Amino acid sequence: MEITIQSFEFPGQGCGQKELYYRVSNGGSGCMPEDGSGRLPCDTPGCVEDSEARLVLSDGMRVTSDTYMNLFDLGFWSRYTGARSFRASAVLSGCGAVRLRRMMPDGTDRILDEERGSWEQPHRTEFRIRPAGTEPSKADSELLYLEWEAAEGHTLTVNSVRYLAEAAPENVREVHLSLIICTYRREKELKRNLRQLAASRFFAEGDERCGKLSVRVVDNAGEDCDTRGKDCTEWDSGAPGEDRTGGEDSVWNGDNAARENPAARMERLRHCMKRYPNPNTGGSGGFLRGMQETRRDEREYGITHVLLMDDDVEFRTESLYRLYALLRLLRPEYAREAAAGRMFRTDRRSVQFTASETWNGGLIRHEGGGLDMAVRENLFGVNRSIGEYSGCWFACYPMEYVRENLPFPFFLHCDDVEYGLRKGGRPIVLNGIQVWHETADYRQSPLIAYYDMRNMAIANTLIGTRPLARTLCRVWDRNLIASLRVRDWKRLAMQLYGIRDYVVWEKTGEWPDGQEKHREIRAALEELASLPKGERLRRQLGSLCRYLGLRLFGRRNFEPPSSRKK
Repeated sequence: MEITIQSFEFPGQGCGQKELYYRVSNGGSGCMPEDGSGRLPCDTPGCVEDSEARLVLSDGMRVTSDTYMNLFDLGFWSRYTGARSFRASAVLSGCGAVRLRRMMPDGTDRILDEERGSWEQPHRTEFRIRPAGTEPSKADSELLYLEWEAAEGHTLTVNSVRYLAEAAPENVREVHLSLIICTYRREKELKRNLRQLAASRFFAEGDERCGKLSVRVVDNAGEDCDTRGKDCTEWDSGAPGEDRTGGEDSVWNGDNAARENPAARMERLRHCMKRYPNPNTGGSGGFLRGMQETRRDEREYGITHVLLMDDDVEFRTESLYRLYALLRLLRPEYAREAAAGRMFRTDRRSVQFTASETWNGGLIRHEGGGLDMAVRENLFGVNRSIGEYSGCWFACYPMEYVRENLPFPFFLHCDDVEYGLRKGGRPIVLNGIQVWHETADYRQSPLIAYYDMRNMAIANTLIGTRPLARTLCRVWDRNLIASLRVRDWKRLAMQLYGIRDYVVWEKTGEWPDGQEKHREIRAALEELASLPKGERLRRQLGSLCRYLGLRLFGRRNFEPPSSRKK
């Protein structure tokens, strides 16, 4: 049985740095024209034209796919999946050559296979690829890519590129993804993402992925909290168009979408894209509601995995296709692991903010953070699984875990931390599975500081961090000192408020209503801002003195009884 596991990502417009997708040599720039048309004058020597569905090389130009989006990690696919063999398939026309190459750390890349020719009609070139070893040490040495070169005075058109895996039918499992999006008054971003999902092949008649994705949008700004499962068409998800973002066979680059019955497709969308109005229970409450609805629908849809995704991310549909293919082929020893989607920055679109996260007691380490993934040298070891959990911007869990576990109702922040660490293991990461998202440094506020301080302490308590008291004091001290240094008194006050509420929870075990607590915190912040400067200073000094007393004399109270753990 053979399935597509990776398709070439054509950059299109607004994609960011082209070196995430392909590299050009022989002096070509490969840049999009300033008019945004997506086309370059290919009668100019040394030119590369790209669009969302093809590359056109002219006059001796050479293009390679040794990039974050399009390299093929043979070591990864051999280690994590039960595939017996692989092949690379490219549809070409024109005159030139195509080569299969292996990336080497010292830059001396090897040619593994090659085909030259002149083709007036689209021609399919295929290279057979043997699986590598299953040892982790193979991960860095088995990175493959394709190279295309146009003959002098001729053009070469690359229409589609795919990597396929062959596996025994008993090693290919049925997969259905329940995509949960929690939203709160981000209608513009939500509509954009729903349109993109509606145009995907998960809703295309005749595609192997059709019907294998259902979307559950939990609307925390919803007023009708008793209504379940409204379809998302009321959000104007848009008429579904064709998805050209994956470089599939040429049938998908033509009129396949036009031939499909629009009414039948819309019916599939109504069945598989649902909206659930919800009170404002925060991000954690929204994802919790989505998991509860997924549990109810598990048998009807045949759900095998839950994918959590923020409402304001930007994503490529190919990320979902690669995730789906990976889950179908995972070896039994990896089938229970979570899968993590990387976060890329929106202000520097080729820079990875994190591949996955390591908790470190609350001093979070962003694995692979700050790496420019357009730089070739940063691709070696790109798919090492070294983090502890994935953020809910893109995190996938097997249904057997979700069936028995729900997130702790933090309201905001740290719900993904505690849920992922409770799961255990190492989340799987794969190049091409990522989102672009605004980073936390753009979202800082006194209100967020409250949740960070309180929820960090609760998460450490629930997961059994030891030594607990030392860990909490270390993180608290660092954050309080940072606020004092910049004289951010509002932030300092909310941090101390968060510490106080953690101590109350630790002693009583009682958890407040999330909405009421959120209103209480906002009211306290507004009251603080309205106080005269002297009174505000007096209150903050009093809170600092109480913290110092807790810091010096109250450590033993940080050790919670075992019954307090979730």
